[in-house]
Amino acid sequence: MKQRNRMEKKRPAALGALTLRMAAAALALWLAAMACMTLACGQIYFQLLLETSLSFARNTAQASRLDQVDEAGGEAARQFSLCDAVAYASSQSFFPAALPDGFRLLESQSVPRQTAVAVYSGDGTLLKTSGSAIYGTYVTQAQWDAGQEEGEAFVSVDVEALPPEERALCEEMNSFTCEVMRITGVLEGTEMVPSKIEYIGLTEYMSAQLTLPPSAIDEATGASRYSIREVLEQGDVPWHTLFDQGGAQEDAVTLYLTGPHFSRCENQAPVSWQGERYENLRALLLAQGPFPSEDWEQIPNIQRLDRILLIEFHFLYSPEDSAFQQPEYRLATAIEVSPLKAALRFLLPLYPLTLAVAALGVLLVRRAVKRRLLLPLHKVCSGMEQDWVRIPPQEDDAKKWQDAWQLYGLYETHREKIRAGQDELTRLSAALDYAKTAEQNRRQMTSAIAHELKTPLAVIHSYAEGLQEHIAEEKREKYLEVILSETERMDGMVLEMLDLSRLEAGRVKLARSEFSLARMTEEVFEKLALSAREKGLHIQYRFTGECQVNADEGRIRQVVENFASNAVKYTPPGGAIQVEIIQLSTRRGNGVTFTIENEGPPLSQEALEKVWDTFYREDSARSSGGGTGLGLAIAKSIVELHGGRCSAANTKTGVAFRFTL
Repeated sequence: MKQRNRMEKKRPAALGALTLRMAAAALALWLAAMACMTLACGQIYFQLLLETSLSFARNTAQASRLDQVDEAGGEAARQFSLCDAVAYASSQSFFPAALPDGFRLLESQSVPRQTAVAVYSGDGTLLKTSGSAIYGTYVTQAQWDAGQEEGEAFVSVDVEALPPEERALCEEMNSFTCEVMRITGVLEGTEMVPSKIEYIGLTEYMSAQLTLPPSAIDEATGASRYSIREVLEQGDVPWHTLFDQGGAQEDAVTLYLTGPHFSRCENQAPVSWQGERYENLRALLLAQGPFPSEDWEQIPNIQRLDRILLIEFHFLYSPEDSAFQQPEYRLATAIEVSPLKAALRFLLPLYPLTLAVAALGVLLVRRAVKRRLLLPLHKVCSGMEQDWVRIPPQEDDAKKWQDAWQLYGLYETHREKIRAGQDELTRLSAALDYAKTAEQNRRQMTSAIAHELKTPLAVIHSYAEGLQEHIAEEKREKYLEVILSETERMDGMVLEMLDLSRLEAGRVKLARSEFSLARMTEEVFEKLALSAREKGLHIQYRFTGECQVNADEGRIRQVVENFASNAVKYTPPGGAIQVEIIQLSTRRGNGVTFTIENEGPPLSQEALEKVWDTFYREDSARSSGGGTGLGLAIAKSIVELHGGRCSAANTKTGVAFRFTL
C-alpha cells in the first residue's frame, strides 16, 4: 500500500506532462524540418559552388593574362600578371554572375572557403604562390623629389612576414582606400623586406585636391594641375604609419607606390588529405608539385555535400606556333569549400526564428488545452472534492470543447442525483432519529399538548356553558367571538404540530433551487413593515452581495418569517433590529449565515438551551407575546433537514438568533 501511494505521488500533473510532450514533439519536428531544409539548401550550394570550383583554374588563368605578356612588356608586366593571379584567386566571388531567379538571395551571402594558387615556369620553377602582399610599380626617393610619380620598376612586399597586428592592418586595405604608399626597406630584385610602411588615404587625398585654389584646377578637364607630390605638399596631407620596425637598416631604400595593389590570403586552416595533415591549403598545393601525378586518383578531388576540394593544373603557352610546344607557365589552383557549412551560415538567422515560432505554437496549443479541457477537468475534480458543489458558469464556457461540455453535463447530472440522495439520507436519518425517540417524544408531546389545549378548552367550555344557561344574553356575540378565537388558535396549533411531526419524521422532501436569501429577507420584512412602524422599530441590513443559496425556497422563507416575526414581536417600542447575511466559502463549498439581532432583555442560559424545544416558553417578557411555542422548533427542523444548524446567543443589547446553511 505504501509503495502504491508513493507511485501515485510521483505521477506528474497533466498540464506539465502535456507541455513536456508537446515541446518534445515540436522540437523533434523542428529538428527534422531544419535538417531537411539545411540539406536542401546545402544541395543548392553544392551545385553552385561546384560549378564555380570547376572553372576556378580557367578563370584564374584568364585573370592573370600571363599568356598575353610579351617581351616588350618586360619583367614588370610579368610580375604584375603573377601577382594579379594570386590576388584574383584570393578574392574572387564564389558564385557565377547570373544566378537563377530562385537563388538571387544567395548572391549577398559570403561563403567561407580556402583558395591557393601557385605559378610555375615551364621547367617547373616556382615563380609565385598564394600570400598577402602589396605590389605595384614604384619610383625612388630621388625620382619622387624630382617630381616623377609613375614608375616602371616592379616591387612586391610580403605582408605575411609582418607581425600579426600590422599584417591584419595591411590585409584590411585595398585599392579604394589608399592613394600613395611610402615603403622603406631592403630591396632584393623585385622583392622588398620592409622596415617601415606609410600611406596616404584616398579620401584625404581627394579632400586635399578640393581645397586647392581655383588656379590649380584645369578648367577643361577638371583635373589638378599639380602633381600628386605637390597636392600632398599644398594640402599638407599627413602620412599614416602601418608598420615601423624602428632603427636604421643598412642598404635601406625608400620607394613610393602610387595606386598600390593588394592581395590577401585569408582563412588558412589545416587541411587533411589521404590521412596526412597539411598546415594549410597552400602547403597541400605545393606538395603536388609543378608536374601532376599521372594517376588522377592521387590528385585531391572531393565533391561531397560537406566538402568540395579540387586541385587543378592549367598550362599557359607562348604565342609561338609549335605542335610540340612546351608550356611557358604551369598554373596550379586549389579550392576547399563546404556547401553544408555555407547552408548553415545562410540559414543561421532562420533557426532561432523558426524555433521561436514553434515555441509560440506549443504555448498557444498549451493555452487552448489548459483553458478548454484541463481547466474544466480541474473544476470538476475540485467540485467533487468539495462534496459536489455547483460549478458556476464562466464567460468563456462557450469556447469549451465538446468533451468539456459533456463532462460538465455529466457532473451536473450526477450532482443532482447525489444531492437528492443526500437529501434522502438526511430524511431517512431524521426518520431513524425520530423512531428512536418516538416514545419519549410521544410522552412529552402528550403532556405538552394537554397543557397547551387545557386553557383554550377551559375557556371554550366556560363560555359555552354561559351561552347554554342564557347568562348575560347581551354578551352573547362576545362569547361567540371568544369561542371562535380559541378554536382558531387550537386549529393553528394542531396544523403546526402536524407540520413539525412530518419534519421530525423525515417525511418532508425538499425542492431545492438557487435563490437570493438577501432578497427574500427584504420581502419578508416588507410584509412586517406596518407592525414595525407602529412600534417605531429601526431595521438595519448588512448583506454581502446577493447571498445565493441552494435550498427549498418555501421552507427557508418559513424560517426567515419565524425569526423576523419573533424579532418584531419581542423588540420593545423604539428598539432596533439588525439583520446580517454573510456569504461563506468553505472546503465543502459555498454557504451563508443568517443572523437577526433585536434589542431587549437577555435570555437565561436554560432558555438559550431549550428555546428550540416544542411548546417552550420562558416566564419572562417573551411569554407575553402569545403564540404556540412551535415556531422555533419548526425552524430548527427545517434548517437541520437542509444539513444546517441553528443557534441563539445573548448580545450586549439583546438576543441574536442565527442559522447557517
